Amino acid sequence: MSLGGFAGGMASAFQKAIDREQEEKMEAKREKAAQLRQAASFAHSEKLYTRRLMDDERKSLRETEQGLKALFGSGPDSLPYVQAWMGMGGAGIEQLKELKEFAKEKRVPFKSYLDLSYPINDETGELFTQENYGAINLNNTIETMIKRRVGDDPNAAFVRPQIGGVIKDYEKDYSIYNLSYDEVNVEIARVMDNISLAEQDNSPALELNKELENLRAWRKTILRNKRDMAINQETAGDSASAKNVVRRDVNSLLDSAIPDSNMKLGLEAGTFLTMEGDRNRYIDAFNRVITEMGDPQGGIYSVYKEGQREGVSGVTLFNAALIQMNTVVSRKNSLMEQMISESKAMDITGTDAIRVITKTYDPENKDIHNDKIGKVIAIQYDAEATPTYKILKGINPAKATDEAAARAKAKQIHGDNYTEKQWIAEYNPYGMFFYKQSSRFTIDGPGK
Repeated sequence: MSLGGFAGGMASAFQKAIDREQEEKMEAKREKAAQLRQAASFAHSEKLYTRRLMDDERKSLRETEQGLKALFGSGPDSLPYVQAWMGMGGAGIEQLKELKEFAKEKRVPFKSYLDLSYPINDETGELFTQENYGAINLNNTIETMIKRRVGDDPNAAFVRPQIGGVIKDYEKDYSIYNLSYDEVNVEIARVMDNISLAEQDNSPALELNKELENLRAWRKTILRNKRDMAINQETAGDSASAKNVVRRDVNSLLDSAIPDSNMKLGLEAGTFLTMEGDRNRYIDAFNRVITEMGDPQGGIYSVYKEGQREGVSGVTLFNAALIQMNTVVSRKNSLMEQMISESKAMDITGTDAIRVITKTYDPENKDIHNDKIGKVIAIQYDAEATPTYKILKGINPAKATDEAAARAKAKQIHGDNYTEKQWIAEYNPYGMFFYKQSSRFTIDGPGK
Protein backbone atom coordinates (compact mmCIF):
# COMPACT_ATOMS: atom_id res chain seq x y z
CA MET A 1 0.00 0.00 0.00
CA SER A 2 1.33 3.49 -0.85
CA LEU A 3 1.68 6.10 1.86
CA GLY A 4 -0.86 8.21 0.02
CA GLY A 5 -3.39 5.37 0.08
CA PHE A 6 -2.70 4.66 3.74
CA ALA A 7 -3.04 8.35 4.63
CA GLY A 8 -6.23 8.57 2.62
CA GLY A 9 -7.65 5.55 4.46
CA MET A 10 -6.72 7.02 7.83
CA ALA A 11 -8.29 10.33 6.89
CA SER A 12 -11.45 8.57 5.84
CA ALA A 13 -11.56 6.61 9.13
CA PHE A 14 -10.98 9.77 11.16
CA GLN A 15 -13.71 11.58 9.24
CA LYS A 16 -16.16 8.73 9.89
CA ALA A 17 -15.28 8.81 13.58
CA ILE A 18 -15.77 12.57 13.66
CA ASP A 19 -19.06 12.23 11.75
CA ARG A 20 -20.21 9.53 14.19
CA GLU A 21 -19.27 11.66 17.17
CA GLN A 22 -21.09 14.64 15.67
CA GLU A 23 -24.15 12.48 15.02
CA GLU A 24 -24.12 11.25 18.61
CA LYS A 25 -23.85 14.82 19.85
CA MET A 26 -26.72 15.88 17.59
CA GLU A 27 -28.81 12.92 18.76
CA ALA A 28 -28.11 13.87 22.38
CA LYS A 29 -29.12 17.46 21.61
CA ARG A 30 -32.29 16.27 19.87
CA GLU A 31 -33.15 14.05 22.86
CA LYS A 32 -32.45 16.89 25.26
CA ALA A 33 -34.59 19.22 23.16
CA ALA A 34 -37.42 16.65 23.20
CA GLN A 35 -37.12 16.34 26.97
CA LEU A 36 -37.20 20.11 27.33
CA ARG A 37 -40.27 20.33 25.08
CA GLN A 38 -41.99 17.61 27.12
CA ALA A 39 -41.04 19.29 30.38
CA ALA A 40 -42.29 22.59 29.01
CA SER A 41 -45.57 20.91 28.05
CA PHE A 42 -45.93 19.39 31.50
CA ALA A 43 -45.06 22.70 33.10
CA HIS A 44 -47.62 24.46 30.93
CA SER A 45 -50.32 21.92 31.84
CA GLU A 46 -49.44 22.15 35.51
CA LYS A 47 -49.47 25.93 35.28
CA LEU A 48 -52.92 25.87 33.67
CA TYR A 49 -54.22 23.43 36.31
CA THR A 50 -52.79 25.56 39.12
CA ARG A 51 -54.27 28.67 37.55
CA ARG A 52 -57.68 26.98 37.38
CA LEU A 53 -57.43 25.95 41.03
CA MET A 54 -56.44 29.48 41.97
CA ASP A 55 -59.37 30.91 39.98
CA ASP A 56 -61.79 28.51 41.69
CA GLU A 57 -60.35 29.37 45.10
CA ARG A 58 -60.55 33.08 44.32
CA LYS A 59 -64.21 32.70 43.35
CA SER A 60 -64.94 30.76 46.54
CA LEU A 61 -63.19 33.33 48.73
CA ARG A 62 -64.95 36.22 47.00
CA GLU A 63 -68.28 34.48 47.70
CA THR A 64 -67.22 34.09 51.32
CA GLU A 65 -66.28 37.78 51.43
CA GLN A 66 -69.69 38.81 50.09
CA GLY A 67 -71.47 36.46 52.49
CA LEU A 68 -69.59 37.88 55.48
CA LYS A 69 -70.20 41.46 54.37
CA ALA A 70 -73.91 40.63 54.16
CA LEU A 71 -73.72 39.54 57.81
CA PHE A 72 -71.38 42.18 59.24
CA GLY A 73 -71.57 45.07 56.79
CA SER A 74 -68.72 46.57 54.77
CA GLY A 75 -67.81 49.64 56.83
CA PRO A 76 -64.45 50.16 58.60
CA ASP A 77 -65.82 48.76 61.89
CA SER A 78 -67.14 45.64 60.14
CA LEU A 79 -64.13 44.69 58.00
CA PRO A 80 -62.11 43.30 60.95
CA TYR A 81 -64.91 40.74 61.47
CA VAL A 82 -64.95 39.91 57.75
CA GLN A 83 -61.18 39.31 57.76
CA ALA A 84 -61.34 37.28 60.97
CA TRP A 85 -63.84 34.77 59.54
CA MET A 86 -62.55 34.60 55.95
CA GLY A 87 -60.84 31.26 56.59
CA MET A 88 -64.02 29.53 57.80
CA GLY A 89 -65.68 29.56 54.38
CA GLY A 90 -69.30 28.59 53.76
CA ALA A 91 -69.59 26.44 56.87
CA GLY A 92 -68.60 29.40 59.04
CA ILE A 93 -71.13 31.65 57.33
CA GLU A 94 -73.93 29.17 58.04
CA GLN A 95 -73.02 29.04 61.72
CA LEU A 96 -72.81 32.82 61.91
CA LYS A 97 -76.23 33.13 60.23
CA GLU A 98 -77.72 30.87 62.87
CA LEU A 99 -76.01 32.89 65.60
CA LYS A 100 -77.28 36.16 64.16
CA GLU A 101 -80.83 34.78 64.08
CA PHE A 102 -80.45 33.61 67.67
CA ALA A 103 -79.13 37.03 68.72
CA LYS A 104 -82.12 38.64 67.03
CA GLU A 105 -84.54 36.40 68.93
CA LYS A 106 -82.72 37.20 72.19
CA ARG A 107 -82.67 40.93 71.29
CA VAL A 108 -78.91 40.97 71.87
CA PRO A 109 -76.35 42.65 69.54
CA PHE A 110 -74.98 40.02 67.15
CA LYS A 111 -71.34 41.03 67.64
CA SER A 112 -71.63 40.66 71.42
CA TYR A 113 -71.30 36.90 70.84
CA LEU A 114 -68.02 37.38 68.96
CA ASP A 115 -64.49 38.17 70.08
CA LEU A 116 -61.82 39.57 67.77
CA SER A 117 -58.26 38.41 68.36
CA TYR A 118 -55.74 40.99 67.18
CA PRO A 119 -52.19 39.74 66.37
CA ILE A 120 -48.88 40.92 67.80
CA ASN A 121 -47.14 43.90 66.22
CA ASP A 122 -43.63 42.57 65.49
CA GLU A 123 -42.16 46.07 65.68
CA THR A 124 -43.43 46.89 69.17
CA GLY A 125 -44.05 43.42 70.60
CA GLU A 126 -47.50 44.61 71.67
CA LEU A 127 -50.89 43.45 70.44
CA PHE A 128 -52.48 45.48 67.67
CA THR A 129 -55.73 47.21 68.53
CA GLN A 130 -58.58 48.25 66.27
CA GLU A 131 -57.27 51.81 66.49
CA ASN A 132 -53.68 51.12 65.40
CA TYR A 133 -54.10 48.08 63.15
CA GLY A 134 -54.68 50.25 60.11
CA ALA A 135 -56.84 49.78 57.04
CA ILE A 136 -58.05 46.25 56.28
CA ASN A 137 -56.73 45.01 52.92
CA LEU A 138 -59.08 42.15 51.97
CA ASN A 139 -57.54 41.86 48.51
CA ASN A 140 -54.19 41.01 50.08
CA THR A 141 -55.91 38.60 52.48
CA ILE A 142 -57.60 36.76 49.62
CA GLU A 143 -54.61 36.65 47.26
CA THR A 144 -52.29 35.46 50.04
CA MET A 145 -54.76 32.77 51.11
CA ILE A 146 -54.90 31.57 47.49
CA LYS A 147 -51.09 31.29 47.30
CA ARG A 148 -51.01 29.39 50.56
CA ARG A 149 -53.83 27.00 49.71
CA VAL A 150 -53.39 26.15 46.04
CA GLY A 151 -50.59 28.34 44.73
CA ASP A 152 -46.84 27.83 44.67
CA ASP A 153 -46.04 29.63 47.91
CA PRO A 154 -47.48 27.89 51.01
CA ASN A 155 -45.53 30.31 53.22
CA ALA A 156 -46.72 33.50 51.53
CA ALA A 157 -46.79 36.40 53.95
CA PHE A 158 -49.72 38.73 54.57
CA VAL A 159 -49.14 42.50 54.53
CA ARG A 160 -49.59 42.29 58.28
CA PRO A 161 -50.61 39.42 60.61
CA GLN A 162 -54.29 38.59 60.27
CA ILE A 163 -57.04 39.23 62.80
CA GLY A 164 -58.59 36.10 64.31
CA GLY A 165 -62.14 35.53 65.51
CA VAL A 166 -63.76 33.46 68.25
CA ILE A 167 -67.43 32.67 68.83
CA LYS A 168 -68.17 32.92 72.53
CA ASP A 169 -69.66 29.99 74.40
CA TYR A 170 -73.42 30.32 74.07
CA GLU A 171 -74.47 26.67 73.86
CA LYS A 172 -76.26 26.93 77.22
CA ASP A 173 -78.63 29.41 75.63
CA TYR A 174 -79.04 27.68 72.30
CA SER A 175 -78.84 23.94 72.76
CA ILE A 176 -78.85 22.73 69.16
CA TYR A 177 -75.21 23.82 68.85
CA ASN A 178 -74.37 21.20 71.45
CA LEU A 179 -75.70 18.44 69.18
CA SER A 180 -73.42 16.07 67.30
CA TYR A 181 -74.27 14.86 63.80
CA ASP A 182 -75.89 11.68 65.16
CA GLU A 183 -77.83 13.63 67.78
CA VAL A 184 -79.11 16.23 65.34
CA ASN A 185 -80.40 13.46 63.05
CA VAL A 186 -82.35 11.99 65.98
CA GLU A 187 -83.76 15.43 66.79
CA ILE A 188 -84.80 15.99 63.18
CA ALA A 189 -86.59 12.62 63.17
CA ARG A 190 -88.38 13.53 66.40
CA VAL A 191 -89.52 16.92 65.10
CA MET A 192 -90.70 15.39 61.81
CA ASP A 193 -92.80 12.86 63.75
CA ASN A 194 -94.31 15.69 65.79
CA ILE A 195 -95.09 17.64 62.62
CA SER A 196 -96.89 14.58 61.19
CA LEU A 197 -98.95 14.26 64.38
CA ALA A 198 -99.80 17.97 64.30
CA GLU A 199 -100.95 17.70 60.69
CA GLN A 200 -103.16 14.70 61.55
CA ASP A 201 -104.76 16.70 64.36
CA ASN A 202 -105.00 19.85 62.21
CA SER A 203 -102.85 21.62 64.82
CA PRO A 204 -100.53 24.53 63.99
CA ALA A 205 -96.95 23.44 63.28
CA LEU A 206 -95.27 26.80 62.64
CA GLU A 207 -92.88 26.53 65.60
CA LEU A 208 -92.08 22.90 64.80
CA ASN A 209 -91.28 23.80 61.18
CA LYS A 210 -89.00 26.62 62.39
CA GLU A 211 -87.24 24.18 64.73
CA LEU A 212 -86.82 21.71 61.86
CA GLU A 213 -85.34 24.45 59.67
CA ASN A 214 -82.81 25.38 62.37
CA LEU A 215 -81.84 21.75 62.99
CA ARG A 216 -81.28 21.11 59.29
CA ALA A 217 -79.17 24.26 58.98
CA TRP A 218 -76.98 23.08 61.88
CA ARG A 219 -76.70 19.62 60.35
CA LYS A 220 -75.55 21.25 57.10
CA THR A 221 -72.76 23.03 58.96
CA ILE A 222 -71.66 19.79 60.65
CA LEU A 223 -71.83 17.88 57.35
CA ARG A 224 -69.68 20.45 55.59
CA ASN A 225 -67.03 20.16 58.27
CA LYS A 226 -67.13 16.35 58.08
CA ARG A 227 -66.91 16.51 54.29
CA ASP A 228 -63.91 18.84 54.39
CA MET A 229 -62.19 16.48 56.84
CA ALA A 230 -62.88 13.55 54.49
CA ILE A 231 -61.52 15.50 51.50
CA ASN A 232 -58.33 16.21 53.43
CA GLN A 233 -58.01 12.48 54.24
CA GLU A 234 -58.57 11.58 50.58
CA THR A 235 -55.98 14.14 49.48
CA ALA A 236 -53.50 12.72 51.98
CA GLY A 237 -53.97 9.24 50.51
CA ASP A 238 -56.16 7.78 53.28
CA SER A 239 -59.05 6.93 50.97
CA ALA A 240 -60.47 4.21 53.21
CA SER A 241 -60.94 6.57 56.17
CA ALA A 242 -62.41 9.26 53.91
CA LYS A 243 -65.02 6.89 52.48
CA ASN A 244 -65.86 5.61 55.96
CA VAL A 245 -66.87 9.16 56.86
CA VAL A 246 -69.44 9.09 54.03
CA ARG A 247 -70.67 5.62 55.01
CA ARG A 248 -71.17 6.68 58.64
CA ASP A 249 -73.02 9.83 57.53
CA VAL A 250 -75.59 7.68 55.69
CA ASN A 251 -75.84 5.04 58.43
CA SER A 252 -76.51 7.74 61.02
CA LEU A 253 -79.61 8.75 59.07
CA LEU A 254 -80.77 5.13 58.95
CA ASP A 255 -80.31 4.78 62.71
CA SER A 256 -82.33 7.92 63.38
CA ALA A 257 -85.13 6.81 61.06
CA ILE A 258 -85.42 3.35 62.64
CA PRO A 259 -85.56 3.83 66.43
CA ASP A 260 -86.97 0.37 67.19
CA SER A 261 -84.15 -1.95 68.32
CA ASN A 262 -85.74 -5.07 66.80
CA MET A 263 -86.15 -3.31 63.49
CA LYS A 264 -82.50 -2.23 63.59
CA LEU A 265 -81.35 -5.81 64.02
CA GLY A 266 -83.33 -6.82 60.98
CA LEU A 267 -82.03 -3.92 58.94
CA GLU A 268 -78.39 -4.54 59.86
CA ALA A 269 -78.71 -8.20 58.87
CA GLY A 270 -79.80 -6.84 55.52
CA THR A 271 -82.19 -9.64 54.57
CA PHE A 272 -85.92 -9.68 53.93
CA LEU A 273 -86.59 -12.55 56.33
CA THR A 274 -84.88 -10.92 59.34
CA MET A 275 -87.04 -7.80 59.25
CA GLU A 276 -89.37 -7.80 62.23
CA GLY A 277 -92.99 -6.66 62.26
CA ASP A 278 -94.80 -4.75 59.54
CA ARG A 279 -92.35 -4.43 56.71
CA ASN A 280 -93.90 -1.22 55.45
CA ARG A 281 -92.26 0.47 58.47
CA TYR A 282 -88.92 -0.21 56.81
CA ILE A 283 -90.20 1.31 53.56
CA ASP A 284 -91.30 4.41 55.49
CA ALA A 285 -87.85 4.60 57.12
CA PHE A 286 -86.06 4.20 53.79
CA ASN A 287 -88.27 6.89 52.24
CA ARG A 288 -87.47 9.30 55.05
CA VAL A 289 -83.73 8.68 54.71
CA ILE A 290 -83.84 9.13 50.92
CA THR A 291 -85.71 12.42 51.37
CA GLU A 292 -83.26 13.65 54.01
CA MET A 293 -80.21 12.67 51.92
CA GLY A 294 -81.65 14.63 48.99
CA ASP A 295 -82.65 17.69 51.06
CA PRO A 296 -81.59 20.64 48.84
CA GLN A 297 -80.97 22.81 51.92
CA GLY A 298 -78.10 20.70 53.20
CA GLY A 299 -78.60 16.97 52.78
CA ILE A 300 -75.71 14.59 52.15
CA TYR A 301 -76.23 14.82 48.37
CA SER A 302 -76.02 18.62 48.09
CA VAL A 303 -73.15 18.97 50.61
CA TYR A 304 -70.93 16.35 48.96
CA LYS A 305 -71.83 17.57 45.46
CA GLU A 306 -70.76 21.06 46.54
CA GLY A 307 -67.43 19.53 47.63
CA GLN A 308 -66.53 18.71 44.02
CA ARG A 309 -65.16 22.21 43.58
CA GLU A 310 -62.30 21.17 45.89
CA GLY A 311 -60.82 19.16 43.01
CA VAL A 312 -60.16 15.47 42.42
CA SER A 313 -60.58 14.48 46.09
CA GLY A 314 -63.94 16.23 46.26
CA VAL A 315 -65.13 14.44 43.12
CA THR A 316 -63.95 11.09 44.52
CA LEU A 317 -65.87 11.67 47.76
CA PHE A 318 -69.04 12.70 45.88
CA ASN A 319 -68.88 9.46 43.89
CA ALA A 320 -68.42 7.52 47.15
CA ALA A 321 -71.48 9.32 48.56
CA LEU A 322 -73.52 8.33 45.48
CA ILE A 323 -72.65 4.66 46.10
CA GLN A 324 -73.69 4.83 49.76
CA MET A 325 -76.92 6.71 49.04
CA ASN A 326 -77.88 4.36 46.22
CA THR A 327 -77.33 1.41 48.55
CA VAL A 328 -80.29 2.73 50.57
CA VAL A 329 -82.35 3.12 47.38
CA SER A 330 -81.51 -0.44 46.29
CA ARG A 331 -82.40 -1.91 49.67
CA LYS A 332 -85.76 -0.16 49.70
CA ASN A 333 -86.64 -1.16 46.13
CA SER A 334 -85.46 -4.72 46.76
CA LEU A 335 -87.65 -4.97 49.88
CA MET A 336 -90.71 -3.87 47.87
CA GLU A 337 -89.94 -6.39 45.14
CA GLN A 338 -89.53 -9.17 47.71
CA MET A 339 -92.82 -8.29 49.42
CA ILE A 340 -94.69 -8.34 46.11
CA SER A 341 -92.99 -11.56 45.00
CA GLU A 342 -94.00 -13.30 48.24
CA SER A 343 -97.60 -12.11 47.94
CA LYS A 344 -97.84 -13.25 44.32
CA ALA A 345 -96.75 -16.71 45.42
CA MET A 346 -99.47 -16.70 48.10
CA ASP A 347 -102.07 -15.52 45.63
CA ILE A 348 -101.37 -18.45 43.31
CA THR A 349 -102.40 -20.81 46.11
CA GLY A 350 -105.94 -19.49 45.91
CA THR A 351 -106.17 -17.18 48.88
CA ASP A 352 -108.22 -14.02 48.32
CA ALA A 353 -107.00 -12.24 51.45
CA ILE A 354 -105.07 -9.70 49.42
CA ARG A 355 -107.55 -9.06 46.62
CA VAL A 356 -109.39 -5.79 46.06
CA ILE A 357 -112.12 -6.06 43.43
CA THR A 358 -112.68 -2.45 42.49
CA LYS A 359 -115.78 -3.13 40.39
CA THR A 360 -117.65 -4.21 43.52
CA TYR A 361 -116.99 -0.89 45.28
CA ASP A 362 -119.34 -0.32 48.20
CA PRO A 363 -119.92 3.40 48.85
CA GLU A 364 -121.43 2.61 52.24
CA ASN A 365 -118.19 1.00 53.45
CA LYS A 366 -115.36 3.29 52.38
CA ASP A 367 -112.97 2.05 55.04
CA ILE A 368 -113.37 -1.63 54.15
CA HIS A 369 -109.73 -1.98 53.11
CA ASN A 370 -108.00 -0.04 55.91
CA ASP A 371 -106.80 -3.32 57.37
CA LYS A 372 -104.72 -3.82 54.23
CA ILE A 373 -102.64 -0.64 54.66
CA GLY A 374 -98.96 -1.53 54.58
CA LYS A 375 -99.60 -4.80 52.83
CA VAL A 376 -99.48 -6.03 49.25
CA ILE A 377 -102.85 -6.10 47.54
CA ALA A 378 -103.97 -7.39 44.15
CA ILE A 379 -105.89 -4.66 42.33
CA GLN A 380 -108.54 -6.03 39.92
CA TYR A 381 -111.40 -4.43 38.07
CA ASP A 382 -113.32 -7.69 38.26
CA ALA A 383 -112.67 -11.31 39.22
CA GLU A 384 -111.56 -12.26 35.69
CA ALA A 385 -109.09 -9.41 35.22
CA THR A 386 -105.34 -9.83 35.57
CA PRO A 387 -104.37 -8.37 38.97
CA THR A 388 -101.82 -5.62 39.51
CA TYR A 389 -99.82 -6.06 42.71
CA LYS A 390 -99.05 -2.98 44.77
CA ILE A 391 -98.18 -2.10 48.37
CA LEU A 392 -101.00 -0.02 49.87
CA LYS A 393 -99.72 3.09 51.62
CA GLY A 394 -103.04 4.62 52.61
CA ILE A 395 -106.63 5.46 51.71
CA ASN A 396 -108.02 8.94 51.24
CA PRO A 397 -111.68 8.92 50.15
CA ALA A 398 -111.37 12.60 49.23
CA LYS A 399 -109.05 11.55 46.38
CA ALA A 400 -111.27 8.78 45.09
CA THR A 401 -111.92 8.58 41.34
CA ASP A 402 -115.21 7.02 40.27
CA GLU A 403 -115.91 5.57 36.82
CA ALA A 404 -117.19 8.82 35.30
CA ALA A 405 -114.15 10.77 36.54
CA ALA A 406 -111.80 7.98 35.39
CA ARG A 407 -113.29 8.00 31.88
CA ALA A 408 -113.04 11.81 31.73
CA LYS A 409 -109.39 11.67 32.77
CA ALA A 410 -108.62 8.94 30.21
CA LYS A 411 -110.28 11.02 27.50
CA GLN A 412 -108.22 14.07 28.51
CA ILE A 413 -104.99 12.04 28.34
CA HIS A 414 -105.64 9.71 25.40
CA GLY A 415 -108.41 11.37 23.38
CA ASP A 416 -111.90 10.21 22.45
CA ASN A 417 -110.74 6.74 21.43
CA TYR A 418 -109.34 5.77 24.83
CA THR A 419 -109.41 2.06 25.62
CA GLU A 420 -111.02 0.24 28.52
CA LYS A 421 -107.57 -0.54 29.92
CA GLN A 422 -106.73 3.18 29.88
CA TRP A 423 -109.77 4.35 31.83
CA ILE A 424 -109.51 1.47 34.30
CA ALA A 425 -105.91 2.61 34.98
CA GLU A 426 -107.38 5.91 36.26
CA TYR A 427 -110.19 4.24 38.23
CA ASN A 428 -109.67 4.49 42.00
CA PRO A 429 -113.03 4.30 43.83
CA TYR A 430 -111.51 3.92 47.30
CA GLY A 431 -108.93 6.72 47.00
CA MET A 432 -106.07 4.29 47.55
CA PHE A 433 -102.47 5.42 47.15
CA PHE A 434 -99.40 3.20 47.02
CA TYR A 435 -95.71 3.00 47.80
CA LYS A 436 -93.51 3.70 44.80
CA GLN A 437 -90.05 2.54 43.84
CA SER A 438 -87.37 5.18 44.40
CA SER A 439 -85.11 6.60 41.71
CA ARG A 440 -81.32 6.55 42.08
CA PHE A 441 -79.04 9.43 43.06
CA THR A 442 -76.99 10.59 40.07
CA ILE A 443 -74.61 13.43 39.22
CA ASP A 444 -77.64 15.21 37.71
CA GLY A 445 -79.89 15.11 40.74
CA PRO A 446 -80.94 13.39 43.99
CA GLY A 447 -83.01 10.24 44.22
CA LYS A 448 -86.71 10.40 45.03
